Amino acid sequence: MVISKKEYNSLIEKLMSEYGSEFEKREQIIYFADSHDLELFRKEKVLLRYRWNNQGLEVVVKKRNVDKNTIAKIDEKFRTLEDHSIKFEVDQVSRHAHTISCSLRHILPNIHQSFPFYRQPQELLSPSQVEFL
Repeated sequence: MVISKKEYNSLIEKLMSEYGSEFEKREQIIYFADSHDLELFRKEKVLLRYRWNNQGLEVVVKKRNVDKNTIAKIDEKFRTLEDHSIKFEVDQVSRHAHTISCSLRHILPNIHQSFPFYRQPQELLSPSQVEFL
């Protein structure tokens, strides 16, 4: 997903005026993987995110709007995985509403920075992340 410089600058100005000194600007390239129709997000409320960190390519699968029963099942099944980390967090939808999301994160240490998505972006997911989906 590419954001134009004009849109980016407009957003930065808005955030700085709203949050003042609390706002910290950091630039990072993040890849969101989905079809052009946002099929994964619209149908499944799932985000696939790829970004570089000091260890390699960080691959994150995030489910939004997770209910309490699903949280318990996910926690039981995935909390002890080696080389993965799981995170539950509150997503602020508005001032008066929120949902819970769950992320399963994995680092691919040996991927070149010009990594391809091959045929499907999901090919870079670990077997556990595929199961998580």
